[in-house]
Amino acid sequence: MLKELSCEIDNLRRTIEGKKSAAKEDVQEIEKWSDEVEAKISEADDDVLHLGKWIEKLKWEDSQKLRERELEYEWTLFKTWLKFHSELYAAKFQDHQGGIAENSGINSATGLEAKLPKLVIIKFNGTFQD
Repeated sequence: MLKELSCEIDNLRRTIEGKKSAAKEDVQEIEKWSDEVEAKISEADDDVLHLGKWIEKLKWEDSQKLRERELEYEWTLFKTWLKFHSELYAAKFQDHQGGIAENSGINSATGLEAKLPKLVIIKFNGTFQD
């Protein structure tokens, strides 16, 4: 759109220069007017360039703010996960310690309960029997 506008301005400048030349105006006055118009166009181009840089800076700042919010959210999720993981580990450790102290036979790491059979050991007197 800006290129189209620039082309249109250039075409209008040439048309006006042609009309001034046809009206037998002084060539130096036409060149002076053309230089003034060209200076204004150059100034507008500089402003457009500055505006483009400003827009890019705003886009970059917005993307940085979005990334900071994403990182903050991920950090919050990680802290929550770490808290729950620590609490779960502490609970399992306490259950395990309690199971050892009470000698309850409960395996707190897996949450399973097992009852072992009684073993009867016969004393060996040195003879072999079938």
